[in-house]
Amino acid sequence: MKEKNTALAPLRRWLAVAAVGLILLFSLLYLLAQLRPGLEFGDGLLYPADTGGEGAVYTGRVDGAWAVLTVGEDGAITYRWGETEYGPYTVRPDPTAVPDGEMAHFLTGVELRRGDQVLFRGGWLEAGDTFLLLAEDGTPVWDSAVPEDGEDDPHAPPLEALLSLSHGTPELIRRGNPLFWLLGTFAAVVALAEILFADQLFRHRLSFHIRDPERAEPSDWELARRVLAPLFLLLGALIAYLAGLSLFLH
Repeated sequence: MKEKNTALAPLRRWLAVAAVGLILLFSLLYLLAQLRPGLEFGDGLLYPADTGGEGAVYTGRVDGAWAVLTVGEDGAITYRWGETEYGPYTVRPDPTAVPDGEMAHFLTGVELRRGDQVLFRGGWLEAGDTFLLLAEDGTPVWDSAVPEDGEDDPHAPPLEALLSLSHGTPELIRRGNPLFWLLGTFAAVVALAEILFADQLFRHRLSFHIRDPERAEPSDWELARRVLAPLFLLLGALIAYLAGLSLFLH
């Protein structure tokens, strides 16, 4: 028996196209994300650029502007965000900068300078995803940009990033959590099945309740459900895909 939902048929066809489009688009985006690792920098990623062996350069977009981070062969670090230049910064070990306390034996003392100006003194510890940064007086420092001329500049490079760069070759990460790709793809496939096999699924469910499901006709609520269910599944797929591409879900 043919379902009587001619008014909703075009909408369901568009939802089917959207399901296929989501799967193809985000599969490509996740593949590209896995193929191109980058340096975690603030809330964005900076990607290595070919410099011909003269130091290291990372580029990308941060807070809507083009950013360039350069680590010279001498260890000096410069950063440009849009038209604004920061640095050059130098980081040198200084055991006397470690604050007193229980963590003193685990922290590495450092001093961050810009020319002759001392911008930061303290101790830091980096172990896997754990990053601990304490000022010389023992005050914890969280997600703090380097102070410029005594003022807080939200676009200045993060202290944590500069210290990590000074410690050696930084670890590059990849956007895209495969688990969220699987969740998004599963939701999109279920939505597609709900669209393409709506009548068959309807009669299969009825077979557990009535003797002759082939003679049953879908109600208005069932016809509306055949649009709403795939729509909500596709919204869930989109949320899962986008969440998986978030920087902090690598």
